[in-house]
This record gives sequence, structure tokens and C-alpha cells, in this order.
Amino acid sequence: MSENISSNILFHFTKSLDSIVEILTSGFYPHYCPEYSFGPTHIADARTNKPPAHAAPMVCFCDLPLSLIRKHLDEYGQFGIGLDKQWGIRNGVTPVFYMQDQSQIYISLSNRIWAARDQNDSKAKNDLEMLIAYTKPFHGDAWRGGESKLGVHFYDERE
Repeated sequence: MSENISSNILFHFTKSLDSIVEILTSGFYPHYCPEYSFGPTHIADARTNKPPAHAAPMVCFCDLPLSLIRKHLDEYGQFGIGLDKQWGIRNGVTPVFYMQDQSQIYISLSNRIWAARDQNDSKAKNDLEMLIAYTKPFHGDAWRGGESKLGVHFYDERE
């Protein structure tokens, strides 16, 4: 028997039963989620309760084992759908890439984005920005329920 630290099920949670019915009827549709990113501007915005400057279209899943789901339910809603991880693989679902903003990988990625912009390489810039869209801080501030929530440990979300 395998002792995985993640579930073989991808869970999507919501705050309303109507949302679950809509998903079962029409499928998943991305919603724009305002999120802070990396850097001093985002930190200053969060500290002054200013909404994030951008919102990313997304459908969020997590692969937390049921024994660790309580905090997630409190944050994202008591209604959920669980789908086999193989469904996620077939449908192109990919985990979020968590990183520290002082890490070498973050610095290298940032350098490549700026270089692509400076060289007017729109394809490289678009590819790198797609990668950034799947990147979250390991720990940082979040915009939740119309206000800043400071010091969120995003890695625990297992998106």
C-alpha cells in the first residue's frame, strides 16, 4: 500500500450548492481571481488593503488528503467535487509552481522575462508569462472576501 502525501483525487470547492449544480450541468469555467504576486508593490498594496492590480482566470483544484481538508473547506467553501487525478491529467490540469521571491529560480525567470521584453521577443515573453501564471509565492498575502489577508502559507493549499 502506497503512503502518498497527496490524494489521488482533485478537489474543487465552492461556497454554494448552486455552483456545484452549474458545474455538473455546464462544466468548469474559469473565474477571474484577484491575486497579489511578487515584489514590493504587491506587498505595499496588501498592507494598505488595496485590491490586487491583476486578476487571473482560473479553476482551482487541490489534492489534499481528506484528513487535512478542514482548513481548506473553511476558506473556500463546504461544497465540493472530487475528480480522479487521471481525469486532471487527461484534461491538462497542472499543479501550481510555488517559489520564494528571493530564490534563484525566481530571479532567473524574472531575468528571462525582462530580456524577452527588451528584445521584443513576443513569443518568449508570452511563454514566460504563461509560466508565471502558474506560479505562486510560497508564502505571501492574499485578497480574500474583499480584503487583504496577510501571511498566507500558499504551499498548504496544494493547488
